[in-house]
Amino acid sequence: MTEWEKMLAGLPSDDRDEEVEARRLVAKRLFRAYNRTTETDVEVREKIKTELFRSVGKNVFIEPDFICELGSNITIGDNVFINFGCIIFDMGEVTIGNNAMFGPRVGIYTTNHAFDAEERIANVVVSKPIHIGNRVWLSADVKIVQGVT
Repeated sequence: MTEWEKMLAGLPSDDRDEEVEARRLVAKRLFRAYNRTTETDVEVREKIKTELFRSVGKNVFIEPDFICELGSNITIGDNVFINFGCIIFDMGEVTIGNNAMFGPRVGIYTTNHAFDAEERIANVVVSKPIHIGNRVWLSADVKIVQGVT
């Protein structure tokens, strides 16, 4: 089983694995390009969102600056608003339902480092999914950690 497969299965994995790092670089290129756009760059933003995320619904507005770990583990429903400063560490699956709203600086963290010092030094992490339902509002500075559904 590869480190990528372990990560997606919620098993201890090495988050500095070569495949994971390559996926991170793709995400960084995409979210940085998105963050350089303006509200008039609608077509460019739509193209980037479809490349960055596993799935993105209709009428999804994401205010720059937005940061994610991989993007490919994020599914976003319809009519979603994500305010500026959102961070999504999507080493595990992240699902955002329809009609969700995020205030400024919301953080979503699917991954936790090992509690054992030796494992932590070895870059061992465990990722668990986060599922945010329909019609959810997360106010400013809310932090969601792994396993929340």
